[in-house]
Amino acid sequence: MKGLEGMSLDIRYLTNGEKEIFVVINKGVSPIHVSVVDKRSEIDKRICRYAPNEPQFCEPDFAFRFGVQETLYPSLAGRKCVRTDLKPHNPDRCIFEGCRYNLGKKAGYKCSYRL
Repeated sequence: MKGLEGMSLDIRYLTNGEKEIFVVINKGVSPIHVSVVDKRSEIDKRICRYAPNEPQFCEPDFAFRFGVQETLYPSLAGRKCVRTDLKPHNPDRCIFEGCRYNLGKKAGYKCSYRL
């Protein structure tokens, strides 16, 4: 990070249960600067103290929202929903843990992506 002027900082310590990463987001610049690092020691020393000490569990859809789905869930990255009866306003990307159809009860449907 070049300078700290105008920094609107958000540091997330995320895990999928196997891998842990830090996502450093600076919203005080245009375009917004996002960096992903594997170790706390890779975060700029001037802002490292703002990083959480405990990782937050991050499911696939939230990993997508943070831009780290390919890092934490590479097998789910870019997957499209396999349902053929979606309405036009429904998202076509797999939202996995937030999918209301993935209950296995609606019309006997069971998602093939679900573990």
